[in-house]
Amino acid sequence: MTKNPKLQSIENQIGMVEQTIIALKSEASTLTQEDLDPLLTAKEVSLHLRCSQKNVYDMATIGEIPCIRVGRLIRFKRSAIDNLGVKQ
Repeated sequence: MTKNPKLQSIENQIGMVEQTIIALKSEASTLTQEDLDPLLTAKEVSLHLRCSQKNVYDMATIGEIPCIRVGRLIRFKRSAIDNLGVKQ
């Protein structure tokens, strides 16, 4: 007896979802704490460092504060900002 085509399609989709879940679990197990480090905005960094947002952008531009550029956006790893106080 042949299966209903709709049922077969659903079973195939379930199989693909299960494979995706297995792949994601595998990737998640290789993540480090640094990969999970939250990204901060310039405003959040300015509040943390008690300076203006302009100063944060200026420091990022000259490389004084490590930053990540995502298109036009600039983000800062929390751990990098926390480590600034240790170096000073």
